[in-house]
Amino acid sequence: MKALSGKYCLNTALHKDSILIDSNHTYTHRFHAVNNHTFECKGNWEFNPTTNEIKFKDFLFFTDRGLDGLPPGDWDAKVNDTQDGKIQIIYSSENNIYYEKQ
Repeated sequence: MKALSGKYCLNTALHKDSILIDSNHTYTHRFHAVNNHTFECKGNWEFNPTTNEIKFKDFLFFTDRGLDGLPPGDWDAKVNDTQDGKIQIIYSSENNIYYEKQ
């Protein structure tokens, strides 16, 4: 697994959703809504090499209106190291939605 730190962007055209993962084990999640509002949350992360999962602590999910109604919590996401050398954080494997390192 390559270094996880860096900027990851969601692979959908509908939202400008990104996660900045810092090497000091902090992250910043930014959601740019269609009305030009930006919503943000910050927290800590940890990686489990046994399960190949990253855990974002105190993570918030957003919609174009702001918080999606869920309180902050831990988000465990699978990390893929693709054959062409890209790193992806899986949001929905069923719908092929992921954050990809830029």
